[in-house]
Amino acid sequence: MKYIPFSILNDTVFAFDCISAITLIPQKQFLSHMKLGRILNGFLYMLEGECVFSFEGEKVYCAPGSLIYLPTGSKHTYTALAEKIKYIRVDFRMIEASSSEEIILTKHPYLIYDNTPFYASSLIEQLSDIFMTHTHSEKLKSKSILYDLMSHICFDLSNSSDKSSNSFKITGAINYIEKNFTKNISTAYLADMCNLSPSHFRRIFKKCKGCTPTEYKNTIRVEKAKSLLANGELTITEISDRLGFESVYYFSRVFKERVGISAKEFRSTY
Repeated sequence: MKYIPFSILNDTVFAFDCISAITLIPQKQFLSHMKLGRILNGFLYMLEGECVFSFEGEKVYCAPGSLIYLPTGSKHTYTALAEKIKYIRVDFRMIEASSSEEIILTKHPYLIYDNTPFYASSLIEQLSDIFMTHTHSEKLKSKSILYDLMSHICFDLSNSSDKSSNSFKITGAINYIEKNFTKNISTAYLADMCNLSPSHFRRIFKKCKGCTPTEYKNTIRVEKAKSLLANGELTITEISDRLGFESVYYFSRVFKERVGISAKEFRSTY
C-alpha cells in the first residue's frame, strides 16, 4: 500500500478498479473497522442525520452535506448521532501505474467538505444512479465520473484559503490543532500526520503561520478564553482547565502576553 497525498495526486498516474456506489439508510448505529481496517477506499456523502468517525483519539464529524474520504486499511469506528442516517457511499480501489501498488490518499478518515459543492455532490449522485439502476456494465462511465470528482477535489484542496504548496502540506495538522486545541499535541505526532520529519514540519509551519504549533494552539485557546470570560459563568481556573492549560498560572501568563491585560482585567470590562 502506498500513501500519496491529495497534494501530489495530480502528478501520479493511477487507475481505478472495483468501483461501486450505493445510497444507504444504515440500520446499525455503530460499526467498527478497528481489527482489520477498511477493505476499500471510499467517499461518504451525508444526506441526512449526523455521524462521527473515531480513530486514535480523534473524531471527525459528518453532517448533511459533508463529504469524507475513508482510506483502505483505516482502523476506525462509525457511530450514528441521529435516529435516521442516510448517505451515499462510493467505494473504489486506486492502483499506481508504475508500481501496481494500491494507493491511499490519507492515513485516517478525512473530512474534505463541510458543505459539498454542487458539482461534487452531483458527480457522487451520478455514480449512485449508475449502480442503483443496475447498469453496472457502464464501467468506463463510472471511472470517468470518479476521475472528474477526484480532479475537482484536488483542485479545491490545492486552491483553499492559503494557496501556497507548503501550507497545503500541513493542512491536516492545522485542522487537527483547530479541532483538538485542548489536548497535549506533540510536534512529532503532527509531523507524522503530514508525512514530514519533525524539523521540516516545524520550518514549514513557522513559515506558513508565523508561529510554532504550540503558539498557534495557544492563540486559539486565548480566543476561546475571551468568549468564556465574557460569558461569566466559569471561574478563571475552570476556564484554564476546560481549555487544557497545564495550570492556571500558565494560562494567565499566556493570556496577558497575547491580550495585553490579565484575564481578570479582561473579565471586568464586561
